[in-house]
Amino acid sequence: MSTSKWGPWRIEEQAGTGGQGDVFKVEHSETGEIGALKRLRNSNRLDRFKKEIESVEALQHPNIVRLIDANITTAPFYAVFEYEAGGSLGVMSPEELGSTSIELRLAW
Repeated sequence: MSTSKWGPWRIEEQAGTGGQGDVFKVEHSETGEIGALKRLRNSNRLDRFKKEIESVEALQHPNIVRLIDANITTAPFYAVFEYEAGGSLGVMSPEELGSTSIELRLAW
């Protein structure tokens, strides 16, 4: 990690890694709000990252994390989403996912 601060967001810990970027638990330096910051690793994928951000902004549902903040104008590029301490369904094995109730998956 090259920096411990991204805009007003201070990195607390790494929360995961994905195909486009790394995810960190962050805290806003002024408000204390906790978020999940996804930083874009490859600037060649900026258009895809922008589409992801636009898609999340367009969706409003209690089971979808909302976008809190984003920087897609100058590097380093990042997006901050609501932080969900439970983690991601994507890290569950097929066996775990299959044995998890639909209600719990929706609440996750």
